[in-house]
Amino acid sequence: MQAGPSQFQGNVEVIKNSQSIRAEVVTYDKDTGTYNAEGRAHLWDKGMVWAGDTIKFDSQKEIALLSDGKYWLGNGPGRGSASKIEHDSARDISIFKDVEYTTCPVTSEAWRLHASALRVDHSNDRASASNAIVRFMDVPVFYMPYVNFPTTKRRKSGFLAPVFGTSNESGFDTQLPYYWNIAPSRDATIAPRLMQERGVMLDGEYRYLNSTYSGTINAEYLSGDNIRNNEDRSYLSIEHHQLFLGNRARLDLLFNNVSDNEYFKDFGNTIGASSQAFMERKLEFTYNNLGTRFYAVTRDYQTLIDDLPAAYKPYKLLPRVELGHTFKTKGGFEAAIKSDASYFYKSQSLSSIRATAAPSLAYSYRKPYLQVIPKIVVAHTEYFNDDPSGVYEDQSRTVPIISIDATLFAERNFSLWGKTLFQTLEPRAYYLYVPKVNQDNLPIFDTGAMDINTHTMYLPHRFSGGYTQFGGDRIGDANRMTLGVSSRLSHKDTGRQIMSIGIGQVFHLDRREITLPGQTYSNKALSNLFAEGEINLSSTTKITGSLVWEPESKKTERKAISLLYQPEQNTILKAAYRFTRAPNSWSQNIEQVDTSFRFPIPTFKNTSMIGQWSYTLHDKTTLEAFGGIEYDSCCWSISVIGQRYLNGTNISSQPEFITGMFIQLRLRGLMGLGKGRDPLISRHLPESRSPFD
Repeated sequence: MQAGPSQFQGNVEVIKNSQSIRAEVVTYDKDTGTYNAEGRAHLWDKGMVWAGDTIKFDSQKEIALLSDGKYWLGNGPGRGSASKIEHDSARDISIFKDVEYTTCPVTSEAWRLHASALRVDHSNDRASASNAIVRFMDVPVFYMPYVNFPTTKRRKSGFLAPVFGTSNESGFDTQLPYYWNIAPSRDATIAPRLMQERGVMLDGEYRYLNSTYSGTINAEYLSGDNIRNNEDRSYLSIEHHQLFLGNRARLDLLFNNVSDNEYFKDFGNTIGASSQAFMERKLEFTYNNLGTRFYAVTRDYQTLIDDLPAAYKPYKLLPRVELGHTFKTKGGFEAAIKSDASYFYKSQSLSSIRATAAPSLAYSYRKPYLQVIPKIVVAHTEYFNDDPSGVYEDQSRTVPIISIDATLFAERNFSLWGKTLFQTLEPRAYYLYVPKVNQDNLPIFDTGAMDINTHTMYLPHRFSGGYTQFGGDRIGDANRMTLGVSSRLSHKDTGRQIMSIGIGQVFHLDRREITLPGQTYSNKALSNLFAEGEINLSSTTKITGSLVWEPESKKTERKAISLLYQPEQNTILKAAYRFTRAPNSWSQNIEQVDTSFRFPIPTFKNTSMIGQWSYTLHDKTTLEAFGGIEYDSCCWSISVIGQRYLNGTNISSQPEFITGMFIQLRLRGLMGLGKGRDPLISRHLPESRSPFD
């Protein structure tokens, strides 16, 4: 090639390394290694595609200067226009001047970012803009002197979608979260929250994950709550899980603390959060290896009830230690020993060490059609009491427990309406004998009456407490037979279950005399009848129900039915009804209906109605409700949600409600990935997922 500039005209294309230049006229200076392209100029590189007026490319420095054109980022949906671009191929960096950026398609550009300068690091999939204005529907909505955001769908640091709202308690309420992608195994979300009537709260979450450990730290702090005489308010939650010794051992830590008893009532955004009574704190250690199990836990609670009498506060476990080993022998025999020791402590009250040892021997007779397991357990408990009042002295208790559990397995194939079906039938009989051993002189630390249902009716105890199943403060006497049957119906070819049903009842052969203090037990020969079932009307529709029926009074004690309809991921309807009869004349029945839904609106593409409603029929009161509209497109989303929930009663015993409305606008490609404020829809409709997420 001759010395000096050379000019090429026509549909000229220059290819060098990973770059390609195309234009109507290209001038090449061999001495400087510079290309000048004019007329419908295009540049292709691994990080970007550009089309505009002119290109000046220094092939030695691998730097291209582009002017007045449009660009498309190679690793993500980002695109836009700029007056000038300097593209450094060697460093894989582009610098844009007087630039517009969006991730929306050309046919529906809902938002764009206009900035005086934009720097894109293609190798790290990051972009940073200065003096930036966000325009939504061509209306300026947000100004940022500096913003940093990801250019791909990979998890990157950046601002999350802000939330704007208002409530009758806190006034105008807004939160702008920032997601910090610290490392592949660590991230954090920092979310300042401005409440008009209260002040500024700092909300943060730190998460970490490894092959052997994981955890989350959540913290909230409000300096000087204007509604509560400038009182500082705070919340801290720490959760950690650790595996070691070849995954045979596990350590779990849970710590919760709030600054005051009214914290969740003021800042919780559901009826469940606002009604918390205790905050658990515990440290657990578990070890399992070759039939041996060791467990240790220390547990405490923060009480969130004002003026709660000391007698009603839970005991601290400082600590509980459990040890067990199973000895398997040939011939179906299985011997085991389970033991635990617990130190219960409460300030200025009875404290005690309770120790239990429970050896057992069982024999398992198994055939394809039958399983029979007789078992005997002897539970011995010692109490070492420290009672300032002198009421409780050291005590001991020894109780034998004998049980026989038998299950018959039957199955058949048959055809119905041209379909091959598979049905199982499993009758079950469970006999339990526990002699009466007087325990009235034993204190109560962690023991309560268990709810009887289709699962617990086959357990050998009716009181909770203790690892050994018989290490609690009461071992109920029993001479009873439980009879039940369950059945499942499935498609033979696909295995999809059509229906399942279970029913059972307990037949008491003797009176029950062991009770908790202040409680009595019915001595009817027949227990309630328990039934539960599930019907899958189709692959999209499921109905579940349960029933507890009292045979003597012929009254229903509990009943519940629920419907789940989900023809697709983002269309869902859940409805439920439940009834529980009051245990005594001074209590009231619980009768409640709940429904939640997400439905696309056919006439409005990408738009869904969402909502949830909980209503008590007895009081004719709405417990909790929210409803709104979500719009999700390929590059932006908006949610408008109104909420109202019961937040206790006032001094006149009248219900108090929290009412609010929240708006969240998310711009895809400009916001990072992270927690933000937990949307209501994700709690009440966990099966549904927005296509935007």
